[in-house]
Amino acid sequence: KKKKKKKRSQVSSILDQSLQLWRLTLVHHLKLHVPIIIGTFFNDCAFVIKSLESLSLCVFALRINSPHQIIKVILKEIESISRIQTQKLDDFFKTQVREIEERVTSVGLQSSSNPEKKQRIQQSFEFAILQLDGLDKTWEDVLSTETKTKWMSGLVQAIYKTVLEQLHEITDFPEDETHALHSLLSDFFRRTLSVVSSDQTLETVSKSVSVDASDWQKSVARFANSIDFLELSMVQIVERYTEGSLRNCFSADEVRWWIKALFSDTTFRQNNLSRIV
Repeated sequence: KKKKKKKRSQVSSILDQSLQLWRLTLVHHLKLHVPIIIGTFFNDCAFVIKSLESLSLCVFALRINSPHQIIKVILKEIESISRIQTQKLDDFFKTQVREIEERVTSVGLQSSSNPEKKQRIQQSFEFAILQLDGLDKTWEDVLSTETKTKWMSGLVQAIYKTVLEQLHEITDFPEDETHALHSLLSDFFRRTLSVVSSDQTLETVSKSVSVDASDWQKSVARFANSIDFLELSMVQIVERYTEGSLRNCFSADEVRWWIKALFSDTTFRQNNLSRIV
């Protein structure tokens, strides 16, 4: 009985120490929003969670009487730490997205063939890329590759969505405008891809995705095809859709919108629109 009481006391002591470490981590980091501190906080939480999981296994291995109460406390703390760990990174993620969105949307993409406007668009894109590149370099040796890739790809996805929303505010694309936008967006796409994965390039991106493709793959395919639309002929766009390569990243209505925005209202256009079903 004395041995079992001693074991229980040791387990309780380790649990208290782990929770004390967690509380110190929480107090030290919770109000800070510096990228490297956010990454360190995420890792510290992961370390405490791992320690608590190992401790829960020890409780059973040591054959302590009535272990369920201790396990219940441990599981409750793990759940709490996991929630705050994810929430902290998610809040930071939303702040970064909001800052980049505000910069991009304040400039817009209309009149991109105008030299002055083109420069402003380039500056807004440069701001986004510098933000992404800074985060990527900061988190390189802080977060695991898997965690960093997950959050960075999520951030880039959100930016792609914002850029496409800005593109859809243009309802009529003059020819000089399509060329200017194609150049601007191709460069932006290439540079943002390289931040998330050095293996992905404009040449290796898959523009046709399956139904069960990841959100990241669909986002990339959607953005890549949208850039292509700016330079493709009407027949080429319709053929991509009818052969099925666009169906898992664009609806029929979205493809019709592109056709109407890019090409003049003619019988030829009406005939091609009727093929998009």
